[in-house]
Amino acid sequence: MSDTRGPGSLPGARPRSTGEKVLLGVVAVLLAALLVPCVLMAHAGISVGVAVVRGVPVDEPELADPWAIATTAVLCASLVLAGVLSARRDRRRRRQVERWAAERGWCTDVARTVLVGRWEAPPFGRGGGVATDALERDDERGRIRSFTYSGLRRRHVVMVERAMRGPGLVLTPERGAQRLARRLGGQDVTVEWEDFNARWRIQAGQARFAHAVLHPQVMERLSRPDTDGLSVLVEGADVAVHVPGRTDLGRIESLAQVALDLAELLPAFVVDDHPPLPDGLTRREVQLLNSGRWSEEAL
Repeated sequence: MSDTRGPGSLPGARPRSTGEKVLLGVVAVLLAALLVPCVLMAHAGISVGVAVVRGVPVDEPELADPWAIATTAVLCASLVLAGVLSARRDRRRRRQVERWAAERGWCTDVARTVLVGRWEAPPFGRGGGVATDALERDDERGRIRSFTYSGLRRRHVVMVERAMRGPGLVLTPERGAQRLARRLGGQDVTVEWEDFNARWRIQAGQARFAHAVLHPQVMERLSRPDTDGLSVLVEGADVAVHVPGRTDLGRIESLAQVALDLAELLPAFVVDDHPPLPDGLTRREVQLLNSGRWSEEAL
């Protein structure tokens, strides 16, 4: 099969279809239509401000005042320049991610909509989010996905799916905020290894599920240096690790290794006791069934 990508395209990078290009054009036209009245309103406000400074009655602002026109022009130019620089930065970032993926066998053709709205645990279950820098590759131990989650906070997430539907389990590094939350009555699970309790705050929808997952081999894996600063989420079919900030290309492989190790260490009886949802369910039915993963106290 011939390669239909244009010159300079990277393997794993999906070119924009005609439909996408048309959609982008329509969006651009709509944005322009919205910007014109916004600029006129801003100019009217600036004219009032200039009138106040000059001592002219504010009910008779001079829209053709040179200072008002110049201020509006500078403001608009600054916004346009900021938008252009942001777009160039995003394009440069996208090319960087695509180049990294092509060199290491990762694919950038990932359905990003399925990466958001799938977890209830914080910080993912608090408001809407957007997935960017999405990558995936198949490993002999499972499919790995890496992406930047941007919601109330930005997180670099690497996840592996398992054929299960487990309740929620969250592990976060035990720091000042977590210690304070615990003292204020935050619902926590503890294990018999005190060093592990001192390092991690454990929250779970079901304590029995947490104890089943956190067996000695898992706790040993989470005590290694490569887990410093990361958080762990086991919810639904997913085993995910995440760290603050945007996707760090230099950490993807190491985070993927941690996620794969944790997914592989899930006991077989845990997977068997929490079978996946049947096929053919609607999105609303899935959301209703998943709503029982967490109690308000656990979050």
